[in-house]
Amino acid sequence: MRVLAKLRDTDRVLSQQVATRIPPAAGKVLSAVEEAAEGTKLWCGAAVVMAAVGGWRGRAAAAAGGAAMALAQLISDGVGSKRGGSQYGVDDGRSLSARCSAR
Repeated sequence: MRVLAKLRDTDRVLSQQVATRIPPAAGKVLSAVEEAAEGTKLWCGAAVVMAAVGGWRGRAAAAAGGAAMALAQLISDGVGSKRGGSQYGVDDGRSLSARCSAR
């Protein structure tokens, strides 16, 4: 456990040092990209670009990526939530985004 604690502390220190070197304008852009990447917005955008300009390989990659995202979302929101005893596994009629923002 000491090794994990040391790694966690080192990661925190390095992250703080890196964060202080990022210009404020770049920080805002990076924050927006990070927020988009946490959901599926960024990846859906990448899939659209690949499908539009990537020819048949781009369309195939976009379709495979979209199917993988959908499957991962189903597993994490459905099966994963119910097995973990999460309140979000219960269908209370609210959308996923409404349930997640209520945390």
